[in-house]
Amino acid sequence: MRIALAIMLAITASSPAFAEPEDEETSEQDVDADETEEERKKREEAEKSRLDEGDDLDLLDDEDTLDAIEMDDEDEDEEGSDLLDGVKEDEIQQEGQDTSRIYSEAEEDFADLQADEEMLAWDRYLEKYPNSLYRDRIERRLEDLELELYQERKSTKEEDRLDADERDVPISAALLLQNINPGNRAMAGFEWGLPSYINLMLDAEFGITREFSVHAGLRNRFLTWNLEAGARYAFVKSSRTQTLVTGILDFRLATSPAYIAARPQIGFGQRVKNVDIQAQIGIDQELRGGSAPRIIGGANVTGRIDETVSIFVETNYNAKGFGKDGVEGLYTFPTASFGFKLYPGVVEVNIGASVPYATRYYRWHDGSIMGQVNHYF
Repeated sequence: MRIALAIMLAITASSPAFAEPEDEETSEQDVDADETEEERKKREEAEKSRLDEGDDLDLLDDEDTLDAIEMDDEDEDEEGSDLLDGVKEDEIQQEGQDTSRIYSEAEEDFADLQADEEMLAWDRYLEKYPNSLYRDRIERRLEDLELELYQERKSTKEEDRLDADERDVPISAALLLQNINPGNRAMAGFEWGLPSYINLMLDAEFGITREFSVHAGLRNRFLTWNLEAGARYAFVKSSRTQTLVTGILDFRLATSPAYIAARPQIGFGQRVKNVDIQAQIGIDQELRGGSAPRIIGGANVTGRIDETVSIFVETNYNAKGFGKDGVEGLYTFPTASFGFKLYPGVVEVNIGASVPYATRYYRWHDGSIMGQVNHYF
């Protein structure tokens, strides 16, 4: 019996079903026993790397952590970087100072402007930011633009390349009225009226400045030939609004009989799209005793059909006897003129006819034909 019991105990102890489980560390130690030192180090480094990757994945699964990362990215985008110097946006340290972002945006906005417009834009920029961090760079750019404009003006005479204070106001010259646009001009013309009126018109005008000119010429006025000279000054000569306001002071020396007369006038001109409108009024005062002033003036409207042809209508007014018997005592001779203009190059050719209307006691002719050439230089 004892022998049988001992045999059963021995079998039970050796059976795997009743054996105690081995400790995990014991198992690892058995494995480690077969590893070399170099293999163990490699295995530990690989396990550490897997653990680090696992920690990163846990962080990405954390919604709060993701929000924090997104907020950091947004802050960085708002703060930006300096495209010019590769550093973060600088802050305004004092009044009148700009930043790299402000300068970069201005540089981009001004890039498509004409040279003169860009110069004006940078001048305004420096007025707004007098302590600009980029003043030296802006001033160098202004010097380059100034040189560019100088080269353009030397190589071209195109009207739109000139500064505003150098451009002319292209209002057409009237036929029988005084010129109200100071400049350089030579004029020659004639007026032939029935029954026996002949008027030759010669005049040379020289511009001293853009606004001021002097002239001298010959014309048959008031039944006698006159040598004429005078000056014209444009109080307003705006190429932007296409406006002229001109003061005229002429003197005439009559030949038969001989006397001197002064002709002060004020003239106005305005271009509206392709239509030129002008008017003037003044007096003709003989500088001798007992002479009353004549009222002189008129108006002209010229419409351009195209670049080479225009049509015009004009009225010219003369009245003497002013101040004696009121309106009833006036000797009047108004005329209405009409015709067309041609523009071959720098020459302006006028061809027209004139008819008197509403005359009282005062008559030079019963109608006339006219021609005139203006050469601008």
